[in-house]
Amino acid sequence: MHFKAIAATGVAAFMLTTGATYAATFSVSEDNTSASMQIDFLQMDGANYVYGFQLENTSGDQSVLTGFQLNVDPDGVAVVGETSTAFDLVTGNSNGYSYVFDFCFENDNNNNCQGNGPNGELQPGSDELFTITFSSTSALDFLGAGFRFQRTGPDGDGSMKLYDGDPPAPVPLPAAGWLLLAGVGGLQLLRRKRRS
Repeated sequence: MHFKAIAATGVAAFMLTTGATYAATFSVSEDNTSASMQIDFLQMDGANYVYGFQLENTSGDQSVLTGFQLNVDPDGVAVVGETSTAFDLVTGNSNGYSYVFDFCFENDNNNNCQGNGPNGELQPGSDELFTITFSSTSALDFLGAGFRFQRTGPDGDGSMKLYDGDPPAPVPLPAAGWLLLAGVGGLQLLRRKRRS
């Protein structure tokens, strides 16, 4: 009876790791300037993947968040829609193995991410909830996130870019399968040993 419960738990864990929706959290902090971003998979929309984002300026000073960057895998992905009216996609570039998207709270649409233009900026203690729809051949792995700040430092006259990258990668399916088989095989050996 004990062996069946352990085997059932192993199979359930294997199914959860292979069918789970992807979520990532990134956060940065230096001195009193800080921000966080939570990303959750929401749904498939045809051949597109829709992700929900919560971007928060958690700074303890006057630092305003004026832009952010996403580093995603696989390469060749494209942004096909977004629900935020506060920022705009500025660039999307391949670095050969992943794709980097740059978003700005633009200043007069000149892509400088100053934050004092028509789209404003994200003030300390504020957050922005939005979705981004990506065209991709598979679900995305979010490899890192960058955050741009203005009005940093004790006098509020500086700027800063902070980056949080390389979150733990999910266990690939073949490795998870071998791990499950090794565990079940080990339990079978223990069961045989007890019988003898």
